Parts: sequence; structure tokens; C-alpha cells
Amino acid sequence: MPTILQLQEKRTKLVHDAAAIMQAENVTAEQRAQVNTMLADEQVIVADIRAMETLEASDKELRSTQRPHRGSPTGGQSEEEQRSAETRSAFEKFVRFGLGSMTGEERGLLRERRDITTTGASGNVAGNVIIPQLFDNVLNDAKKLVGNTVSVVRHKVTNNNGAPIKIGTANDTGNTLTTLTLEATEVSEQDPALGGFIGQTDTVTTLVKVSLQDLEDSAFDLDAWIKAKFGLRYYRGLEYMITNGNTSNVASVVAGATLGATTAANTGPVYDDFRAAFGALEPAYLPNGRWVMNNASRVWVMGLKDTLGRPIFIPNPNTGTLDYILGLPITLNQALPTATTAGATGVMLGDFEEGYILRTDGPLSIRRLEERYIDTLEIGFLAYARVGGYNVDAGTHPILKLATHA
Repeated sequence: MPTILQLQEKRTKLVHDAAAIMQAENVTAEQRAQVNTMLADEQVIVADIRAMETLEASDKELRSTQRPHRGSPTGGQSEEEQRSAETRSAFEKFVRFGLGSMTGEERGLLRERRDITTTGASGNVAGNVIIPQLFDNVLNDAKKLVGNTVSVVRHKVTNNNGAPIKIGTANDTGNTLTTLTLEATEVSEQDPALGGFIGQTDTVTTLVKVSLQDLEDSAFDLDAWIKAKFGLRYYRGLEYMITNGNTSNVASVVAGATLGATTAANTGPVYDDFRAAFGALEPAYLPNGRWVMNNASRVWVMGLKDTLGRPIFIPNPNTGTLDYILGLPITLNQALPTATTAGATGVMLGDFEEGYILRTDGPLSIRRLEERYIDTLEIGFLAYARVGGYNVDAGTHPILKLATHA
């Protein structure tokens, strides 16, 4: 299995090669398709890196929750070795004496391990009885980039049972100094504009049910695997809620953002549109500013050039990856629509730590439901957390959106 460093190096090379293609003259449709494929592979690598980092951080907890090895009454022989021995004995009995001499349990062993099928009342066995089955010990997971936006907003961690929290704002940006021209000059009062609101939380959940047979017989540690998947679901869900809201106590960062610019055409943003959005952002937010878009929008940007014919997508001099526009980094958010969609808000810009608060009240908790589904011989795994999301704009608009003309 590759290391995190090897995956990062592979990602850097993929994005660098894709950029080289897009910056060439007269990029063809076939080359654009090739770039799409390369960047899709790059996102899979990013997801692998994030998953490996999450699993490494959770390794201690997962080891403590793995079910203990079931003891064997066979004097040191493991359960798997015992079952393999029983299977070999059943197969030998079948070869020597035929299916009719076998018990139901022995036939079950052969069907399980050798994929035996019988036909007709005589119990004739299909030809695949003598071909043993192999097993791939890697569970092949579908992957999708998750959680980038969660990492760029401001986090507020509390542990008070989800109680409401008061969030204050202050705007003193319009006040300056008064010059005294005469001794009798009266200084007028200039108070900062204060505001605030009450933030609530929601409880969010996800549930998986697994049969007892799968838990006992699976070649994988399903307990640990499910808990790792819950972590990915958690960050995937948070990113979607931060982006689009949940119609309750997690506000949409898109809905709360201020319109910075609208593209002139409905086919997608061009260099002048990015420049207009950049110019609309208060410079105080530039040091921690960033662009946010999905991967398809980033591919579109890779083909754009400024008025001098230079690509506006500038490589990072330290890593070689193409992740900067006008000097600000790009964060990918797959929950955003593509910027080439008419009427969509596919690009955002600003300081997301200043403009959005993600509140988590307590950690993501996981409960194993031993009895609730026992009538169907299933165990439930329930994950839940308390979260809230709040747009914060004291008046100078820390987050802008670049909308595509309808």
C-alpha cells in the first residue's frame, strides 16, 4: 500500500501534467476529456490521503473496539484452520463416496467454500465442484472527495448539551479621527455598531444495519470498517450542509455570501469575472482569502488566459501544483454546482474563517444497537452529532460569490 507521501507526490505530478495540457495552444476536446480523467484520478488520491490520515488518527480507538478473537476448543487450532480442515474432510468424502453419503452440514461446507450446485433428484453435482474459489482480501470502496470546506471555516467546539449560544458582531470600520481646529470644538461621539444573534444546534444522524451472519463470518472487521465510514459520512454531510444549509440551524454559506460579481456570459466565468470578484473583496480579507469551487469548475479555469494570453491558473512554486488564482489558493468543494451552469453560484471567494462558524457540540458518537433489530438477526450502528452553522458578516462582507449569468 502506498504511503501518504507517495500519494502526495503522485497527486502533484497528475495536476502538473494536466495543467501542461490545458495551457497549450488550441486545446482539443479529446485533450479536455483527458484532463478531466486526470483530475478525477487526482481527487481519488486526495480522498485516499484524507482517509489514510483519518484512519491513522483513529487507529487507537478502532483497535479498542475490534471484537475479540473467538476461542477455539481444538487445542490451539484457530477457528479458520478448523473450518478449513472440516471443508477438506467434506470434499474428500464427496470424492470418495459421492454426494449421497454426505450430511447436510457437509454439503453446506462445500456449497460455501466450493460453490457446489446440485441438479435433479439424484443430486448430480455441476462441474465447478472441483474448482476452488479464491478471495480478494481488499474491500474495494467507491471514493469521493469530502470535507475540504469543513477545514477552512471557523470551528467553535462546545460541550454543553447543545444549548443556544450568543454570537456578537461589531463594525467600527466607518469611524476615523476628528481634527480639533479651535479649543471650543466639540468632538462628536462615534460608537461602533454592535449586533449579534442566537445560534442553535441540530442533531444529525446516520444508521447502518448489519446481519449477525456478516459480522461473524466476514473476512473483514466490519465494526471497524463501518466506524471509519461514519467519519467520512460525517465530513461529507457537514460539507453539504455548510454549502446548501439544512433548512434548520445550519445556514448555507452560499445563501449568506454577498454577491461580488456576475459573469457577462452564461457559459461560465472568464478572466475579467475573476478580476471583478477579486476587486470586490475587502483587502483586509485577502491574507487568508481563498477561492472555493468544484473540480469541474477548476478544469474550466485551467483553460482560461488573461488579456496577455497567460494562464490565470498559476502553479504553486513550492509544490508545483496548480492551485492558485490571482495569488489566492483554491479549495475544492464538490457540493457546489459547476460554474459553467447558467444561473449557478459555482465560485466563491473570501476569508471563510471570518465569514462562517461551524459549531460542533461534543464529538461524533457511535452507538451499537444490540437488541433493537435482533428479531431480524441484525445489529444496528448509529452515529450522531450536534452541529450548528452560522454566517457571520459584521458589515464588510468576508465571503463573496461569483454567480454565472442566467
